[in-house]
Amino acid sequence: MAFWGTELVAGEPVTHVFGKSRGRLRICKATLGVGLAEGRSVVQCRIGDKKPILLCSLRPYNTESCSVDIEFKEEEKVTFEAIGPTTTSVHLAGFYLNNGTDGER
Repeated sequence: MAFWGTELVAGEPVTHVFGKSRGRLRICKATLGVGLAEGRSVVQCRIGDKKPILLCSLRPYNTESCSVDIEFKEEEKVTFEAIGPTTTSVHLAGFYLNNGTDGER
């Protein structure tokens, strides 16, 4: 297992590409970044050319972090994007599952 994390800023999508040597990506947490929070931030994800899927909605002083449990097995590129105020970032955290690990105990 190896840690993974990225910061999303509104209007700046982040693309993840599957790497066989790293294994599958599993995201566990989404958290508002430190800074001036002005309103709701929504995190969406798009796999390849498919329609985007909303992963979570975060609000300052209310819901500043969200547990998620999503694993990406697709070999297509996965694009994450924050939609909301440009003064607030969203951090995604997770880990890579090694090829021999299926996520079960």
